[in-house]
Amino acid sequence: MLYRVIHSVCLPDDTRYPAGTVGPLWGVTSKGKDALLAKGVLAEVQSPPLSALPGWEALVKEFAKHGIENIDQLVCADQLVLSGKLNIPVEKLEACVAEALSFIT
Repeated sequence: MLYRVIHSVCLPDDTRYPAGTVGPLWGVTSKGKDALLAKGVLAEVQSPPLSALPGWEALVKEFAKHGIENIDQLVCADQLVLSGKLNIPVEKLEACVAEALSFIT
């Protein structure tokens, strides 16, 4: 699940998520996310399918072969494992993730 940070968050370990951040918020527990959602600090992001991204037709087919059909799945996937399955450098995959995120931020 992807979340948008509505109000800046600072975790006990000094990890900071500025307002406007969109991502899975790996450093926040499920219980913590639920509390932040209830307080209106976070909002769930509805992740569009990769097929909605302009110019991604060829990529969509490759990602679908590995069960990746929307931005949420792409962002939350293990980038090292997925890059190996796709036989592409992890840096190229990270660039794809950043581009996909740019469509929802």
